[in-house]
Amino acid sequence: MLFSDKEQNMKILFFCMLMLCLIFCKAQEEKQAIALQKMISYVEEMQKNNARENTLASRQSKHAPSVHVNILKASMLGDGENFWDNQEAIELVFAANLAIDLISTRDDFGYLIQSIAFWYERNRYTRHFFLKADEIHQDVRRLARSAPFNSGGTEGMHFDDLFSYREICQRWEEFEAWVLREVNVAQSSREHWDRQGRRDFLILMGMVSHSVQDFYAHSNLVRLILDHNRRSSVAIQPCWEDIVALEKHTEASKSLNYGLWQWCIQSNETVTSESEYSSEKWLGLQTGSWGKKDKLYDKRHSQWKKPWKHRDEDHSLALALSGRTTIH
Repeated sequence: MLFSDKEQNMKILFFCMLMLCLIFCKAQEEKQAIALQKMISYVEEMQKNNARENTLASRQSKHAPSVHVNILKASMLGDGENFWDNQEAIELVFAANLAIDLISTRDDFGYLIQSIAFWYERNRYTRHFFLKADEIHQDVRRLARSAPFNSGGTEGMHFDDLFSYREICQRWEEFEAWVLREVNVAQSSREHWDRQGRRDFLILMGMVSHSVQDFYAHSNLVRLILDHNRRSSVAIQPCWEDIVALEKHTEASKSLNYGLWQWCIQSNETVTSESEYSSEKWLGLQTGSWGKKDKLYDKRHSQWKKPWKHRDEDHSLALALSGRTTIH
């Protein structure tokens, strides 16, 4: 007899456990594939909705890494007529987009936590680009260091800790000036373009797309829009550039968004606290506080307030505006 009864039973038990694990893993893979396809279909449908009437949807998934990827997919791979077909270029842009969060996670929480976050990510599509992001993170750091508003790592790329309309406008101006300068550097000569410029340009596209998407996720702009234009369709809801343009518009008061702009600028004099945000009382346009514990002085109410904490806006309008701005 080759095996004892005990050994035989142990082998049978081990074999059964192995088969159960394989069945479970297969089921999980199929479930993830279905979930990913639903998300891709949703984002692609969201892109089409920008061109036609559509009622405001309910809350959807957060701006998790996989959402960044899918917004880019809809923006770059297009609708079958206008799309990118250079796989190398696509992967570089996607990887640079995810490298923003990868670097911040590593700097804020350490390499171990970042590694755990990677393995926790169930979307295999996103995991693929996370690996690519790790390969180019030094290039992303180098470009981020050239941004005057970025104090370290990719901290300045997330649109956090901006507590007034004035600060947000300044950040956008600095951001756009930095992008233009880096694009000009990348295109400074044919030799530089072939050697490094093209790569930097594509990485810059990924970094910029992440920051644009984060603005809508990390500010309360979507909340202000929903309260002001709740009955309007997604297709005509204003992006940031539509709102800020009213400052220089000679007939701004005739615009449907004039009241929204007036609401946004209230944050130049007052601060929305955590409790006020939780009770849906927004006092002008702000972005959330990330790690800053200092209180801010509210001029209008003559008191010190602790601003509302960073969070990811999870309404589908944030995805729609992010996607539209990324496309533009």
